[in-house]
Amino acid sequence: MTATQTQEQDSSEGLKRMSFGDHLDELRRRLGRSMIAIAVCVFGMIPFKTEITSVYAAPYRNMWMKGFVEYLEDFEEEVRSKGGADNLHESKREAFDWLQKYEDEIKEGQFPEDQAHKIRDIGGYRVPYFLVSLSGLADFWTFMAASVLFALILASPYVLFQMWAFVAAGLYRQ
Repeated sequence: MTATQTQEQDSSEGLKRMSFGDHLDELRRRLGRSMIAIAVCVFGMIPFKTEITSVYAAPYRNMWMKGFVEYLEDFEEEVRSKGGADNLHESKREAFDWLQKYEDEIKEGQFPEDQAHKIRDIGGYRVPYFLVSLSGLADFWTFMAASVLFALILASPYVLFQMWAFVAAGLYRQ
């Protein structure tokens, strides 16, 4: 296709010729709109801090619960091997009775968080892993990183539309 044929096709479809600077301006506008959409979504995530935190803390909770269930199974096996809770040392019997009393609450996640230390102190379950915030802002930055990720997912249809609108402007109908 010659340059004359291209110009004829451009004029027949009513497309205006854009310079390199015009393309850059159009790209800047599309990127700006996309960034604004992402920023709005990030700020829209702030009221949902608890829900977002629960998403990235879920693997920790799952591992904790798996370890706790294994601890209970091992403890119950020990009780069976000794012929019942009455044959345990007094502190172990107290731990076993306490765990039996609160087992369902703990497994269902209904045990009060401010009393969670009792699982270790009375029940004897030493938590093998911890979620730790190493600095004052680490929790905040982790939440913000998760918020940006969720915002990218939430804003992706609009961002993809902006990308397509930029590319589609340079395509011919045929």
